[in-house]
Amino acid sequence: MNKQKITICILAALALLIILAGCGRDSVKTSTSSSRLHMDTVVRITASARSESEAERAIEAGFTKIKSIEKLMDRHNPSSALSKINSNSGSWVQSDRDIIEAIETSKQFSRQTGGAFDISIAPVIDLWAGAAEKGQKPSPEKLSMAKSLVDYRKIKTDRRKGRVKLAESGMKLDLGAIAKGYALDRAKEAMKKAGAAGGLINAGGDILCFGKNASAGGWKIGVRSPEANGQNDIECILEINSGAIATSGDYLRFYEIEGIKTSHIINASTGKGSLLFKSATVFADNAADADALATSLSLLGRDQGLKLIESIEGAECFAIASKGEERIKSSGWDKLILQRYSQEEH
Repeated sequence: MNKQKITICILAALALLIILAGCGRDSVKTSTSSSRLHMDTVVRITASARSESEAERAIEAGFTKIKSIEKLMDRHNPSSALSKINSNSGSWVQSDRDIIEAIETSKQFSRQTGGAFDISIAPVIDLWAGAAEKGQKPSPEKLSMAKSLVDYRKIKTDRRKGRVKLAESGMKLDLGAIAKGYALDRAKEAMKKAGAAGGLINAGGDILCFGKNASAGGWKIGVRSPEANGQNDIECILEINSGAIATSGDYLRFYEIEGIKTSHIINASTGKGSLLFKSATVFADNAADADALATSLSLLGRDQGLKLIESIEGAECFAIASKGEERIKSSGWDKLILQRYSQEEH
């Protein structure tokens, strides 16, 4: 019997990393890069330092931290800290400081979005994944049952005792909307402790940069168009001294059931994929915030999404609507742009 497989397509990296050559800067003598596979994507770390050996130590420190966060927050790994929380719903579970911090940060965004962003969405995600594997949409009854287990207010944390509790049996957490960004933030801290004067971490659609690079000016990052068919299909080039960028979009990853594309970004209230934007890119001071805000923007849509971004100091956004392909941006987005590309130039 033929069994239809899950079609989860990653069509292209959200952002194209561009580092322009230039003159050396004070205290930065060299810039070194390395790539490895982590968090279901290729992660590339660039470190600037006074020597090549120091840059290499910083890169290794960054990868070590990313690997440790990945092991903690991968819910599909039965031995991970997150899996232990999920498999013991209804009870307090001793957990790692990083897990607790990521959960508390996630709950903050849940409150800010009125519950649109909710890491307890895992039962609904699993339902859609199983439906895609069978090639059949989930029944309304099963969807309703899965949705009943989604409620960020039932996620309890006790920072002093280092423990987490999912108040209702059957609840599960999925940190996919914040884990990658959180890992990049922790990798940055590790790199700086190891001697990096600056660095850039590119993990697919999540990019973080800090400090000095070996070229003149800030870090140059190109944001690609969802319609990109080649490396030069970019919307604009940003110049950033420090901060993070994350992009969410239904063109990057989705389920396909009965020939119909369904976004992997699930709306907690409807239990269905959000199809409001082809892509939503957010700049923020740190990668965890950028990661969570990109998902939040995708779920909230134009008006509520822009209101959220404008309310957070330092945050900016650019999104392309699914219908009509309207370009939507926050009030300060253009200040980040070094060079813009029109559609006619593609």
